[in-house]
Amino acid sequence: MGRRRARRPRPYDRASRIAMGMITIVVCVLFAVLLFHEIGLKQRIRHNDEIREELTEQIQEEEKRKESILSQKEYMETDEYIKEVARNSLGLVGEDDIILKRREP
Repeated sequence: MGRRRARRPRPYDRASRIAMGMITIVVCVLFAVLLFHEIGLKQRIRHNDEIREELTEQIQEEEKRKESILSQKEYMETDEYIKEVARNSLGLVGEDDIILKRREP
């Protein structure tokens, strides 16, 4: 039996190993960058969720305020409100009101 000859590394084997190593490094760097950006995006999502909750609460408060203003507007269009303003601001009296005067001594 003959001796086995030691296999010499071929130049393309060495180059392919280097290329695979470079590709692995590039993939790892890209993975790290994507992971870093994911963390930043999650923080921004949490922050935007908080802002959305605050704005939703403000919208609900403004809806309540709008309802209050609309009910006040309806009341201000009634005869009862007009009479109230006439009595309080202008000192006018209605037909059914009894007027009391002070006697002067």
